[in-house]
Amino acid sequence: MLTFSDFLLEFLASSPSSYKKLWMDMAGYSWPDDAVPRVSKKKLNEQTVRRTLSRLKKGGFVESKNHFWKQTAKGEEYLKEKLARLLPPRRRKMRTKKKNLIVAFDIPETMRRKRDLLREELVWYGFEQLQKSVWFGPGPLPEEFIEDLQCFGILWYIRFFQATEKEIVGREFDRKEN
Repeated sequence: MLTFSDFLLEFLASSPSSYKKLWMDMAGYSWPDDAVPRVSKKKLNEQTVRRTLSRLKKGGFVESKNHFWKQTAKGEEYLKEKLARLLPPRRRKMRTKKKNLIVAFDIPETMRRKRDLLREELVWYGFEQLQKSVWFGPGPLPEEFIEDLQCFGILWYIRFFQATEKEIVGREFDRKEN
């Protein structure tokens, strides 16, 4: 089961930010029902976030430089190991595959919750965000997932492209390989 600390770690992995922006994003975030098991939505307050960040910082899972919070390598490794134990087998298998798929979407604001769910699922499948609605990760995605997108009525707004890490210009891993 994921704790609030785990959820906060994952949140910081996808969007490092200042504390003020972090709190504003989290306060306005539409939480999945099972995402915050130990902290009810009513009890989520600024003090809870501050205490959790403090504990994570003491443990070496997050760091703050110039008032900018982000996940550390230790936090990333911890979360990766924990998620590997919790993920359903099809998601676990996807995370070990080589990244070769770009998912781009333009889902209307009227379908915001469905768009947020898509982003959450892409994270679970091991995708990383290149831009707000452009993601890169392992493919092909399972047929069950594509069928779910069709049932949600959002498949029409999504495009899939095959690519390798070397084909994506300007990424950090391009510089590391050379």
